[in-house]
Amino acid sequence: MAAWAPGAFEVELRRSGHVVRVAPGRSALSAVREWLPRLPYSCERPDSMLLCASRCRGSRLVLDL
Repeated sequence: MAAWAPGAFEVELRRSGHVVRVAPGRSALSAVREWLPRLPYSCERPDSMLLCASRCRGSRLVLDL
């Protein structure tokens, strides 16, 4: 497992209990889609309720996925 890097954070997928590490410079969406490749997203639509997160201010982002 890679060492923790400044600017990295974790995304907890609450339903599965899996935790995805997001490296600095990488979006949360791209990291999560490695585990959930069929996860729908639409970052261009202003009315979208789907995942379109890039980064996190804290050390962990918890999603109900």
